[in-house]
Amino acid sequence: MTEEQLNRALDLMRRLPPQQIEKNLSDLIDLVPELCEDLLSSVDQPLKIARDKREGKDYLLCDYNRDGDSYRSPWSNTYEPPLEDGTLPTDRLRRLEVDANAAFDQYRQMYFEGGVSSVYLWDLDHGFAGVILIKRAGDGARNIKGCWDSIHVIEVQEKSTGRSAHYKLTSTVMLWLQTSRPGSGTMNLGGSLTRQMEQDGTVSEPTSHIVNMGRLVEDMENKIRHTLNEIYFGKTKDIVNGLRSIQPLADQKQKQAFSEDLANALQKRQGKSDP
Repeated sequence: MTEEQLNRALDLMRRLPPQQIEKNLSDLIDLVPELCEDLLSSVDQPLKIARDKREGKDYLLCDYNRDGDSYRSPWSNTYEPPLEDGTLPTDRLRRLEVDANAAFDQYRQMYFEGGVSSVYLWDLDHGFAGVILIKRAGDGARNIKGCWDSIHVIEVQEKSTGRSAHYKLTSTVMLWLQTSRPGSGTMNLGGSLTRQMEQDGTVSEPTSHIVNMGRLVEDMENKIRHTLNEIYFGKTKDIVNGLRSIQPLADQKQKQAFSEDLANALQKRQGKSDP
């Protein structure tokens, strides 16, 4: 019964507004406390931002850079609050992590023109894994608020030859928008999508992993962005256009009157032609 309850709880969380995930998750845990651990590990929450005082840069918080109550910064490789025995990547992986953070920082600036990104890597038996995080929040200009949170978890299995690797990517994007205008009132629009992708890639040098991961993340984000645009924005537009006319009422009446006059003229003409 617990597995069935968990599936129903996860199904419910997927249908609730992403900007209220923390509150809804807390309320759900209060209802079924026995699912607390499973829900916390299964439900992606909006990313939070912290400041690396040593480097003067922002970074993102998630379970993958957390050890106890402390979080590791990808810029200085230190925990805040300080932690003496915190988990750290190996020297080889740390060098790759530094290069990956620099690369995805440029990617974020090119595609999102702002926001915060962070990359964290950790070792596996036959390779390594990592998470690429991107958060872009709206500034509230023109009475429009919103936020984009993307979480890309990638597993890299390096082949024995060392010249290729298998990449498995699991991506989750949470998007919400809120507009508030005197003419149209307040409207909330939001949702989340999770997709997976697997692909082999050539590895000629250590930085080849960054190139391969970058292509996967770029392709996945483009696909998810297109899907979100079709599902949420396209469907909302169809509903709104179905509820109200986008043409002035006077034009509709004029067209209706013209159609009626044309029908009457055709009937009279047909009546005269009948023997």
